[in-house]
Amino acid sequence: MNGESDSSVAQELAREGYAVRRLFDESQTDTLYESFKLTLGQLPEYKVREDWRYSKTGFGALGTASSFHNRFVRAMRLVAHAQIAPVMAEVDGVDELRASVGPVRNPRRWLFRQRFRGYRRKEPTEKPRRLHQLYDRMLVRTENQHPTAEGWHQDLSVYSDGDTVYGGWIAFTDQQARLIPRTQHLHAHGAGFQKKKKAELDEVLPHAMTVEVPRGCILLMNQRLVHAVLPSKIRTDPMCRLFTAWRLTHDDRSLLEVEDRNRNSRQDGLGAAQKLDDVMREMEVPKIPSNQLPSMYNVRNVDDPKQRERLRSWCEGGMQDAVRTHVPMYADGKTPKRPRNLPPEQAFEIPELHAPSISTLRGLPRIAFDRAIHWEHLFPEYAAVERAILEPHRPRAVSAVELKTLARELLPALDGLK
Repeated sequence: MNGESDSSVAQELAREGYAVRRLFDESQTDTLYESFKLTLGQLPEYKVREDWRYSKTGFGALGTASSFHNRFVRAMRLVAHAQIAPVMAEVDGVDELRASVGPVRNPRRWLFRQRFRGYRRKEPTEKPRRLHQLYDRMLVRTENQHPTAEGWHQDLSVYSDGDTVYGGWIAFTDQQARLIPRTQHLHAHGAGFQKKKKAELDEVLPHAMTVEVPRGCILLMNQRLVHAVLPSKIRTDPMCRLFTAWRLTHDDRSLLEVEDRNRNSRQDGLGAAQKLDDVMREMEVPKIPSNQLPSMYNVRNVDDPKQRERLRSWCEGGMQDAVRTHVPMYADGKTPKRPRNLPPEQAFEIPELHAPSISTLRGLPRIAFDRAIHWEHLFPEYAAVERAILEPHRPRAVSAVELKTLARELLPALDGLK
């Protein structure tokens, strides 16, 4: 893990489907952990939360625009790209299997759509793939938050022939991942979250393992590797991580620009294409690699009477008036019905399911917030090099020195970074 060459990490990633690499030493990680928590306290959509419950979900991932565009996460993306882009260049050379994408007919309609169809060998004359980093979320989980157990599954975000997407996260506290090595080439149809049946895993399940991800390290994982999210106990201090992802592709477009309807569009958005320039300029909530538009809470929290009251309490205790709106209660507490008209005193005041952009929040009157928000300091305009890593480019085309220099400007805590 420590001091491994780009080539050895790439070999491990291509062979096993995952790798762990150190990004920061112990001292730097201590500083960055405090910077992470300080950043949470500055997010304008929230009041100061002493309970660290910045997400209503047990999983703990944030869905606000500020959690994608603040100085801290932008600096982390730059540092991570400087160290991981050379690894991805090596992976492109050693990973012989590529996603095969082509027209697949919808069985219910005479409609053909581009879909993952399996794997193909790398062509002898195939050009090197391009690389781009993907937006992903901050996560903070307290000892009172427990993620819903998710069985073995694959995450599928392939939309262009030859694509490979690598997910993972930067750990700011000691963490673990549950996975089955060398399962990244098990076939699965479609896109998004794909559950695996036990019968499909009989031969590989005995090889399941728990991987340690020490604080200051990054987990790199082929998105198609079979893995699981299991409930885990958290120590008193909140667990913090920043999800990361990279895509190797022949495509000229970023994944943001791909349009693909989500199965659960009520929760995850329609899957409509987003323009990278718009997301950066307006600082909108971007789609994450799974094609989902991150949400502030689960829609079932509104439908279920008990969860509804917990959602109300969470909102009133920690969300700014600026992002809360009056939503009438449902007529039926079990299933989502058309909302009925209720007296104002019975209105359910919660944030919109999908959070507003930073540009929208900046346009609101000062009285909408419980403190002064220093917008220009917290959310400076994106620099050209930040855009460069978010759109497809040659893996070694962006200078690591330039990336780290800008990272130090965004986050002075990185002054000692080499």
